[in-house]
Amino acid sequence: MTSHEAPVAPPPAAPTAPAAGQDRGQRVRVRLLAVGVVLVVVAAGAGIARTRQVAAEESLVTATGGRPARHVNTPVVYDSNPPSRGDHHGVWWDCGSYDRPIPPEHAVHSLEHGAVWLTYRADVPAPTRTALERLADRTYLLLSPLPDQRWPVVATAWGVQLRQERFDSAAVEQFIVDHRMGPQAPEPGASCTNGTTKDLVRRPEPSPVR
Repeated sequence: MTSHEAPVAPPPAAPTAPAAGQDRGQRVRVRLLAVGVVLVVVAAGAGIARTRQVAAEESLVTATGGRPARHVNTPVVYDSNPPSRGDHHGVWWDCGSYDRPIPPEHAVHSLEHGAVWLTYRADVPAPTRTALERLADRTYLLLSPLPDQRWPVVATAWGVQLRQERFDSAAVEQFIVDHRMGPQAPEPGASCTNGTTKDLVRRPEPSPVR
């Protein structure tokens, strides 16, 4: 090589192929990572579904608008069953637990005084009824069956209802805490005793059987 010739660079070294064991290890790690991602996504999806299902099993309904309620002696046709407000009899129903349906015209008057009315369908299991009896063991609480209501368990205060497809004791307890003698009632703290346990509504006489 003369002094005017540029030095020739050596050819680049060929890349070293990974060992067979190392390549398999990388593939295993990638597979495990992919499986982990799938499991996380599935778990997250299951959590979302559970949350939606629980939310769909109960609803809080608040009545708005309408005219002031009046005292009446005749039957009232309400827009919900059980009713949460409206015209009602002039005598309230004594608060407590009952094993028979309560006339709604009397129960609504109790709601006006700040009571919470717990009702349940006849087909709810015995443990649910027992739990409801424990929840109702305090003042300004009514408990009674209501065979033809749409939901298995309903908690009602004046103008607001918690409707449950599946009984949730904690949610009912919170409803009671929030609404018993609450500001939603027109006359909170008015008497819920010394009223009546007898239906005083002037109902039409049943037609004679022919």
